[in-house]
Amino acid sequence: MTLVVSSPSMVVNISFPLQHEYRVITISAYNKADIHVEYPITQYAVLGISVVLVAVSLVIERKKRG
Repeated sequence: MTLVVSSPSMVVNISFPLQHEYRVITISAYNKADIHVEYPITQYAVLGISVVLVAVSLVIERKKRG
């Protein structure tokens, strides 16, 4: 089972009604948490670089037009 975490912290409610077990698990992106998330650094780095390159190209285009 894969759980996708889309924010720095997330609360997951897990219940097993037949066993009368109800748990709340806080998933945190911080390394010192009991359960932590490992973000794919390479994908975020490529995304960051592409955002910077798009911003630079927009600035260059505006200077050429202006």
